[in-house]
Formats: sequence, structure tokens, C-alpha cells
Amino acid sequence: MKEKTCVLILDNSPHLGGGELYQIELAEMLNGNEFRFIFALTCETRREYLNKRGLESVLFSSGKLKIKNLFAAFFNLCSGVIQLVKMAKRNEVDIIQANTVRTHILSAVVSVFTKIPVIWVHHLFDFPPWLFRIFSAIPKKIICVSKTVMNHYGMAIADKSKLCIIYNGIDFKKIPSKSQNSFFKKYSPAASPEIKIGTVGRIENLKGQEYFIKSIPAVLEKIKNCRFFIIGEPGPGAEKYNEYIKKLIKELGISEKIVFTGFIEERYEAISDLDIIVQASVEPETFGRVIIEGMSLGKPVIATHIGAFCEIIENGLDGILVPPRDPVLLSAAIIKLAQDREYAHFLGSNGKRKVLETYNMSRTANAYRELYRNLICKNHSTST
Repeated sequence: MKEKTCVLILDNSPHLGGGELYQIELAEMLNGNEFRFIFALTCETRREYLNKRGLESVLFSSGKLKIKNLFAAFFNLCSGVIQLVKMAKRNEVDIIQANTVRTHILSAVVSVFTKIPVIWVHHLFDFPPWLFRIFSAIPKKIICVSKTVMNHYGMAIADKSKLCIIYNGIDFKKIPSKSQNSFFKKYSPAASPEIKIGTVGRIENLKGQEYFIKSIPAVLEKIKNCRFFIIGEPGPGAEKYNEYIKKLIKELGISEKIVFTGFIEERYEAISDLDIIVQASVEPETFGRVIIEGMSLGKPVIATHIGAFCEIIENGLDGILVPPRDPVLLSAAIIKLAQDREYAHFLGSNGKRKVLETYNMSRTANAYRELYRNLICKNHSTST
């Protein structure tokens, strides 16, 4: 019998978003005596990030499946499947875990040929329902990162027992023991302490950075000693949106008060140095990684009343929810927290307690550990 269960994680995303970071932290926590994780990626830069963390990775080419030329799409599918089948056999893979639509489809086809059990993890709403109905017959388990995701896909699957919720978690061992009050010092030349307000995530229309920006003039009318941070880089195809928000900042005359940091690898250190976290998404999100990161650090969080954000935050108790696309109410919430530090501390303390109880990576890892064990047991019993 093998010493370790080998889990092959498929991910073709070129960017490090919340879902990608979650999978990496999960692998870091479980990788060891019982499990061996290998990441199959399509992006070389992602490999460098994993290598720094001592995680195995291999490259494969998946090509595009959503293209008009059906022959080319079929060729790309076959090429990706062949590569992954060889990879799975070479590494004696026991479980395949897929995280994107493209890798969901590839993993399903690979499973047909290899009989390796497949797990799908759904971080987004992007799987077309008709295609989901066809391929969802193959994975043994479909993990949803929130009730919002489960409700979305629950309408398109016959066997609902395959669906389960495992929330993203925070590894509290990575949380700085003390607030990093100097992380953004190079951006804040003011002699007097400033209130630092930030939004974290890819710069794109979905994340609603423009409404965060539009809320700032009203905040500055009430509170002068503020500085605002936009942490993240433009997402794929978001170059025009990035140009638009930078033009908007100039038009509002607030350039000196806003800092674009780009991608920051030391996320926890950066968030730890903020006083208020804002997530102004304009469309439902499947989870809120940044929200639980901020809460885990005891920071007050303001988010839009939409999607899975409503599952995480209880309005007025451990965070504040505001309507999407409403810079007036958003600015009012920011002003409230900036002026009433006692209330801000109250929200931050309650938020940290909630993350410890519900969104702790130890709980998440235990849920995956049991799932892997059950899959291996069932697979062995059916093959004997």
C-alpha cells in the first residue's frame, strides 16, 4: 500500500486570486505524512510562487476550449487529456481536484480513461448549466465554497448528494501577531498618523473600485487625515477599466490621497496595516476571501450587500453591508468607522471571533482530509 495519497490539483488560471491562494494554503497544511500534492499549472510564474512554498508543480498545456473552431477545441481537449493521463500515471495519482471550468472538463475526461476519482471545487458561477449537467455525472464530489454557489449549481444537477459546502479558511499561523503599522509608511509621508482605508483584489469592473473611488470626496470633506489604497493589479482584459478609474481620480482631484500598490505578495502584512477594509463588488461573488482575511486580523470590514458577502457578514454586528453601486452610503459607512473607533473595534473583534469559529483553515483542512480518505476507501472497495 502507498505511503501517501497523491492529489493532483488542476488549475489553468494565470493569476493568484482568492480561490488560487485558498488551494495553496490547503495544500501547505495537508502536504506531509499522509498526502502529497502536485499542482498541474499552465503558467510558469505560478510555478515560481509554489516553489517558494515547497510545493510540487508541473506544467501542461490546455489550450482554449471555448473557441468557434470546433476542430481546434477538440484538438486542445485531446492534447490536454493525453498530457494529464500521462502525468497521473507517472506520479501514481489517487485523486484529481479541479478548480476551473476548463480543468473540470479535462478532469472528467481523464477520469473516464484512468478511473481516478475526481473532485470539482467551484469558486465561480462560470460553468454553463447545460454543460454542467453533462459533465457533473463524472466527479465523485462537487465542493462549493458557499451556499450561494451551492444554490446556483443545485438547480443544474440531478444527483444533489454530490454537492457539499466547504468554506475557504484562514491559516492563523500566517497571521502577524502584531499589526504592521509601518507597511505603508513609504506611501504616507504625512507627519501625523493617517487613517488607512483600502480595497484589495484584481482591478476590474466586478470589484467595483470606481465606487470606492467615488466615495472618497465625501469622506475627505469630513476627515482630512485619510489615505486610500487600491491593492491589486488589473485583471485579464481590464486595461480600459484601469485607465477609466485613474482618469476618474484625476477628475475628482483626489490623486494625492490615493495609492495604487499593484500586487502585494505579503497580503496579511498589508491588510494588517489598514484601518478599514472595503470590498465594493457590483455583482454577486461566490465568496469573500479578502473579507475573512480582514476579519481574521480584527479589521472592520465594509462590503456590498450581495452574493456570498451576506453569508459572511452579519450587518452591524461583525461588519457593515451597503448596497452595490452606492458611493453615498459607502462613504457614510467609512466615515462612521473612521470617526467611531470604538464601534470599529467592536466590529473587528466580532469578525475575528467569527473567522476563528467558522472560517478557520484547520476546519477546512479536516473536511478535505476526511473527503480524501472516504474517496480512497470507496475507490479501493469498488476496484477489488
